[in-house]
Amino acid sequence: MSSQLHKFEGASFLDTHFHIWDLKHCDPVFPTPDMVRLTRDYTIEDLMEAIRCTPIKGAIHVQVTHTKKENKWIANIAKNHPVGAVIKGIVAWMDLFTETPESDVSELKAEPLVVGIRYILSGYRDNVLEQAEAIQPALSALCKAGLTLDLPCVAGELEAAYNIAKRNPELRIVIDHIGRPNIKTGEDIPEWKINITKLSKLPNVYCKVSGMVTQADWSNWKTSDMLDAARHCVVSFGINRCMFGSNWPVMLLADTDYRKDTEMMFDVVTSMLDDEALVGDVESSGGHSKAIDKIFRENGCRFYGIKI
Repeated sequence: MSSQLHKFEGASFLDTHFHIWDLKHCDPVFPTPDMVRLTRDYTIEDLMEAIRCTPIKGAIHVQVTHTKKENKWIANIAKNHPVGAVIKGIVAWMDLFTETPESDVSELKAEPLVVGIRYILSGYRDNVLEQAEAIQPALSALCKAGLTLDLPCVAGELEAAYNIAKRNPELRIVIDHIGRPNIKTGEDIPEWKINITKLSKLPNVYCKVSGMVTQADWSNWKTSDMLDAARHCVVSFGINRCMFGSNWPVMLLADTDYRKDTEMMFDVVTSMLDDEALVGDVESSGGHSKAIDKIFRENGCRFYGIKI
């Protein structure tokens, strides 16, 4: 793998997707006992060590647990820890089935670092995205408050995600981890491509180019394994609606580390910029360097409403 990050010395990359956690507060379904590398506490100090010698200058913390306590815990670290300033925004947790959506959103807005919410779908409540009427009050409240929605869909949930996004055109939504296609086997890739293309037609939907290594063969992945899926996302959503995320420390499951994964992502993105399907998009973005800057910093900043 080529290390090209030296070309961007002094650059400011934004990681739109990282986690830290204290196992005492984690939900019982994550991390599972077989996720050996994850069954310990991950701290802000661990993050700072991981991003050392990378261009990462800021990061968005994305919820792990289904509790408001985590929201306050992360905000306290961001504001009071000596290195907490690296946290530029918090994607918090809120129950989409809440009976008090307006007050719940007001509580989130009281913390300036909160930029949106994430609601994990699989394994918690069946067919969340198909219960449109039940979750609409919460989605409307989020939209009214200018907060965003991270959707950690699996490939089979993308069609339902489309229906939610179409019903809420003013709500900024990002599909986490490119919709989690099975890169290892490729078995769901054809359906995944159809639904990603469909989602990309909605201008309020963005795509996180993240989490790909954990969808590949954990012990035997190669950069080339990610190219087809990543290319489909960038061609579909365009340079202006794709954003880089590390999914650290979950990506450690795939026998990688922060720098190696960032270099892989960089190699994947730069390798496609001369693609015939992207030439016009790259030119209108201002060239290769500007296109890279958009995917690795600007788009995430614009989506979450932050600066680094």
